[in-house]
Amino acid sequence: MTLSIWSFLSRSGSSKTVGKEEEKQRLAQVIHDSFSPHLLAAFFLVHGIREHLEKRNSGDARQLAKVAELLNEAIQALSAEVSNSDPERDRAK
Repeated sequence: MTLSIWSFLSRSGSSKTVGKEEEKQRLAQVIHDSFSPHLLAAFFLVHGIREHLEKRNSGDARQLAKVAELLNEAIQALSAEVSNSDPERDRAK
């Protein structure tokens, strides 16, 4: 009887772990699908406007460069989080 209870508890614990991993992966996919396209689009728009302002020697180009830098940092942070949520990557460690 003890062995069957231990087996059940072991399986129950591993199913909770699987559920957590599945939820982690689902959230990573939602974040990737929802935010990445918008951040990338904003980055490229800002980059294009900045280039246009630089041609006109506008001081606004420096401010837009800062915005582009912040967007790029957000994109990299998002990418790192999504990569860290990849179960295949976790198994390779």
